[in-house]
Amino acid sequence: LATRTREIGRVGGYEAGEVEYVQVRARIDDRTTKICKKMHKKIIPVARLSAQRDQYLDAVSKREIAGAKKAWQMWQESDDVSHIKGDELPKGTALPPFHFKCRTITVAYLSN
Repeated sequence: LATRTREIGRVGGYEAGEVEYVQVRARIDDRTTKICKKMHKKIIPVARLSAQRDQYLDAVSKREIAGAKKAWQMWQESDDVSHIKGDELPKGTALPPFHFKCRTITVAYLSN
């Protein structure tokens, strides 16, 4: 929950700072999961993060557990993520955490 709260706060900061894109940054080491390796360095529009955050918070406010889980997918370390191609992201997979004990974050992406 703390890492979700952190990322929800970051989205608000991105919006306030008029940041248009973020980059996913995973800590790459021997504990890095397949999903975090797959997401590492992906560029994602802040609008996509905002939509995911809003869908999640709406479901939580209505106490719709299934809706909250759908809005913010949690992957398993063993999940096959080979179907995620290029910039195509499954619904609910824009904001970290992507799994329990996830160490991945987003950072503002400022292109030249």
